[in-house]
Amino acid sequence: MKEGKNEGLLGDHVMLLSDEEIVDITSTGETKVKWVGIKSFKEDSSYFYLYNSSVSSYIIPKRNLPNEKAFRTLVDSRTSF
Repeated sequence: MKEGKNEGLLGDHVMLLSDEEIVDITSTGETKVKWVGIKSFKEDSSYFYLYNSSVSSYIIPKRNLPNEKAFRTLVDSRTSF
């Protein structure tokens, strides 16, 4: 984190989930990943983790979701691990 600018990595993110992809929007732009690019799905008591590699994930706070069960159902229907 000390090695330079990290705009877009830290701060507010808006995530849009569709049937085809996940879109992550930040102050510096947006990234898209197809559901097939999600390698694993984990959770703990506070967060969901959508791993797009062995060391990188989209971290989704459960407190920001209106329905955790619906989120799990969407992920299960779009992934195959």
